[in-house]
Amino acid sequence: MTLKQSILDRETEFKKRYGIVFREGRIDLIVNRMIEKGYDVNTVSEEMVEIQRQVEEFERDFQRRTGIDLQFSEEAIHRITEILLNEDGKGVGLFLRLSKDYEYGFELIRDKTGQREFIVTRETVDDPEGYLNRMIREIYKRQSDQRLEDKE
Repeated sequence: MTLKQSILDRETEFKKRYGIVFREGRIDLIVNRMIEKGYDVNTVSEEMVEIQRQVEEFERDFQRRTGIDLQFSEEAIHRITEILLNEDGKGVGLFLRLSKDYEYGFELIRDKTGQREFIVTRETVDDPEGYLNRMIREIYKRQSDQRLEDKE
């Protein structure tokens, strides 16, 4: 039996123990981490749960500070997990960078559109500045187009 299959077979146990179900991509990360670091499945699973907790804490903290609700997609959480595992769990730097980039961009979008809920995608994690700049440009373009239509 492969490591991956062994983890899949223990899905109920992990859900009961950790309160989450590991998606296939996350299971692949668990297997790779076990092989690379020589850790047992419980150690790596606890790392995954801790990263999930950090993401949820980031969402709550961001909402408290800005009034903006962020929801990280599964792909975004997967990407954050990859980054943090490569940094051996030193996620403070990643979350500080994301917070700095997201705060200004999402607040500007909220102020222009009234939108208060956003889905954070993998792209938003990998290139927050580029993603938010594209969103902001699109908003300004739509507003400009609307003003032109209103004049006609």
